[in-house]
Amino acid sequence: MRSSIFLSLCGGVALFALHLSQGVGAQALASPTYTAAQAAAGKDVYTQHCASCHGANLDDGEFAPPLRGVEFRQRWGGRPAEALFTYTSTRMPPAMPGGLGDERYAQLLAFVLEQNGVAAGTRALPSDAAALTPMVLPAAPPGAGG
Repeated sequence: MRSSIFLSLCGGVALFALHLSQGVGAQALASPTYTAAQAAAGKDVYTQHCASCHGANLDDGEFAPPLRGVEFRQRWGGRPAEALFTYTSTRMPPAMPGGLGDERYAQLLAFVLEQNGVAAGTRALPSDAAALTPMVLPAAPPGAGG
């Protein structure tokens, strides 16, 4: 009896895995997309609200971790863009967490993506956390092998 239950369970898991591998019930993952105008607006947001802690170059601040480069990609690379958006929009800037509004947090994320080598596109980065879930932050600089 136990072995038949075990086999049924294993068969169900295998069938579910097959469906996922064929794209049935799975959401496709994509690179984040943003516009050059969003990144430019995000640079202004960054300069006004973030540079004092993270540094003018995003990686030379005294009071906060880098927002570009290897250390940043090790922390955030391979994770959904939603995770960084949610973290930023609920905790930053420290003096007024969540105070910038979703559109400005999306602009800020677009600027951070640009500074990490993600090329601008024609579609704006969404300012809705749920819409950012299928977008994956780069784990390596664009063009890197592996």
